[in-house]
Amino acid sequence: QTLKKKSINELDKLLDDKSLTDVDLFFRMFPDFATFNQQSIQDNYDFCPINTKSLKQFIVWVSLRANKLNAVEKQMMLRQANVILRLAKGGSDVLPMKKKLSPFGRTYYEGISVQSVHRTLREGMLGKCYEYDLRTSVISWKMGFAQFCYQQLNTQNTFQQEFSACLDYLKDKKKFREQVRSQTFGSNSHIDAELQIKLVKEGLTALSFGARIYAHGWINQSGEAFNPAIVKIFKDQEARDGFIKSSLVKKFREEQKKLDDFVFDAFTSNDPSLLANSILQTKSGRVSKSKVMSYLYQTAETKVMDIISDEIKLLGKKVLARIHDAIFIDTKLNNYDRQNIEF
Repeated sequence: QTLKKKSINELDKLLDDKSLTDVDLFFRMFPDFATFNQQSIQDNYDFCPINTKSLKQFIVWVSLRANKLNAVEKQMMLRQANVILRLAKGGSDVLPMKKKLSPFGRTYYEGISVQSVHRTLREGMLGKCYEYDLRTSVISWKMGFAQFCYQQLNTQNTFQQEFSACLDYLKDKKKFREQVRSQTFGSNSHIDAELQIKLVKEGLTALSFGARIYAHGWINQSGEAFNPAIVKIFKDQEARDGFIKSSLVKKFREEQKKLDDFVFDAFTSNDPSLLANSILQTKSGRVSKSKVMSYLYQTAETKVMDIISDEIKLLGKKVLARIHDAIFIDTKLNNYDRQNIEF
């Protein structure tokens, strides 16, 4: 937060101030450490270990050889890398990250953190490490309820027919995204093929989080322009229309809606307090189904990642960082240990 308030010139001046030692900079950035006791610090901060040797090499790489980064990206990454390096040198090779707990279950952090920096800088600051992510986590979580949902449906279709799109996605998401890309953009689009896949991925993720399929934005009651998720993702009208009209997208969204309705009803029936929770309501005071679904998913995600973290620690490995559904550790898991953790 302190860094955000400084202009670029002020920040550069602060970083270049040789009269300010790394320890002085550390306590200027984290005054809590001068007044808080050890328990308060542990309660309010997480600590990311910094590989200072790797980070120095990263700074050299960005300065001299990072040809795919533009000037603005380079400037931002170098500034963040220098801040992290000096703070790590002033604070026993760790970066303190002040917790900002979300009522939805996730942990975020204030200011510069392992979450907020670019992926390449994250790799630089952690050094040699191994990243493990939950596979298609939102859709997998919902599909955990699919058999129960199917039992309540009045249908002649088989389970495979009723949830064919989601099952195909879980079986081979790369192939599924490519099929959606083909239906969305066709063969003559001016949009780069790599960007097409990126947009399709973002669109499907938005639908799995409950986004509605709108072709256009609108003006709300306050006179402000509002663009729904699909409009923000597919800024090109032709591509947006192609995505919305895709038969696979329609089937996928229909199945997601069935699962959303089932999970929402099951949890709110079992715990009616969810309906009265103010953080899960719209501004007008009505319960928001999408907020409830996000709350349920993120709470489940946190529990799962806690289990994974505990199991990794029991193996004697060090958890370097956690970012929602991803975890970074110091040594690679063998297949036996990974399968045990998954089980």
